Amino acid sequence: MINLSYMKAHVFCTPEFSNETIKGVVDLLKSVPGRIQFYEGESMTPGLFSMLNSKFENPDAIDSLTFEEFFHLTKGYRNSERIKKEDFVILISSIPNNFNWFSAFKNRDVFIHGGEWDQISNVDSKFELAYQCVENIFQSLIDLEEYHQTSIGCINDFCQNKSEILLKLQTGNICKECLDRAIKKDVDGPIIAHIIEIIKKVREAFVVSVRFFEEVNLEPVYVDERGNISIGGIKIEMETLPKTMYITFLANIEGIRSDEKCKKSHLFDEVYNFIKAHPDKYAIQKMCCNKIKYRNGDTENNKPTFETYRTKAKTAIKEAVGESLTSYYCINLIGNSDNIRMLKVNLTNEKVNISPEFLNKNRNISK
Repeated sequence: MINLSYMKAHVFCTPEFSNETIKGVVDLLKSVPGRIQFYEGESMTPGLFSMLNSKFENPDAIDSLTFEEFFHLTKGYRNSERIKKEDFVILISSIPNNFNWFSAFKNRDVFIHGGEWDQISNVDSKFELAYQCVENIFQSLIDLEEYHQTSIGCINDFCQNKSEILLKLQTGNICKECLDRAIKKDVDGPIIAHIIEIIKKVREAFVVSVRFFEEVNLEPVYVDERGNISIGGIKIEMETLPKTMYITFLANIEGIRSDEKCKKSHLFDEVYNFIKAHPDKYAIQKMCCNKIKYRNGDTENNKPTFETYRTKAKTAIKEAVGESLTSYYCINLIGNSDNIRMLKVNLTNEKVNISPEFLNKNRNISK
């Protein structure tokens, strides 16, 4: 019988993913007391990733990884951090898997696709990612082999059509058949209870009127001549680099390809050099690129801070407009009709007002 006093789960990410997002997911999971202890693991270093998978040289250009490659990463991380075999390790990555699944488990190793949740709902992705964490823990504990092919609002729905995942997020339910399976597998009752409490917590974020989001009249975003940002008259306080990033995406409202952030770094440089009193010559390369090219000809491998600053911009926006409206204004990662990952703000040109004086001083801000 599985009867541990506490069960441990370590949540970590691949190098390109946001540490702030991992912290948000773990904080949410830890906010619900119970028998599963969640830990925020260190981000997988570029060195460890490269040792385990040579594709990391340019992670934005990776189309996908196989299940075997993801589980090779979780195994490598488990070994490097000396995590016990009875503990769960949960890897979150913006790199898709070759079957385009939300997540998968193998014994007590789990990987979750951390990108493109912006296409599913307007709710902060930390809720969906937290749900995926406990979903896979539950499925591992009951040795799940067959999913519900027709969605019924259960944690074990397969969701062939990705939009169907909203049903189980909104119901926060485990059906009787799946609960009975957990009991037959002797899964510890308090563990099941803890999982149920977490998915109920997630459910609260999704029980919102759909009509509201269809009919809401969004206030425009305004950038004044000095680069100050406001929404509906409320000033948005951001650090220099998140502000640089956000203004650049507002000026390029059609979006920028995720794998072209470094190639388009000159767009960010234009804004950064304008709003920063004493600019760091390499700040934008550090934010966008996997390699820094110094003026003396030297190059250096770099872990881009792009996702960190994207998260900081999102946090600043959320503080001003509230969580319900944040996804309209923040920089989202989405897939277009050609299955190309794009970064963009989900607003129309009519909702973006950049001062002509600012644009005159930053003529090369757009593509």
